[in-house]
Amino acid sequence: MKLVLAMVLIGCGGSRPPPQQPAPELPVATRPTEAPRTRCGKAVANVVDKTRANMAADGFTDAAIEHVRTSATESCDQKQWSVEVLDCYDQANTVQAVGTCQDKLTEDQRGDLQQRMNTVATEHKQP
Repeated sequence: MKLVLAMVLIGCGGSRPPPQQPAPELPVATRPTEAPRTRCGKAVANVVDKTRANMAADGFTDAAIEHVRTSATESCDQKQWSVEVLDCYDQANTVQAVGTCQDKLTEDQRGDLQQRMNTVATEHKQP
């Protein structure tokens, strides 16, 4: 974009600045999650924000992505995920890193999270 802008300025002699364009609105599937209030909410929101594009590419709507966030946060709060898991989610930057974090959950916590994610997938299944 900067290169294109520079070429336009050179082509016009650079005599006047280009008209200001409003910043483009982010595509719906790339908007960051609203800031959560709990430790669980923050860790889960981090993961959702970093994997949002992948979820959207897999056909998840914004409503489904929000449902993933709230369901995972509820699971975290209710099943009391460890600080180690939450720290891992805070630092996760890839889908593979998220998988590593999920491996740190107890069997009960993983089962609860999986059940909730299955419910989200069923409720938001595309026809």
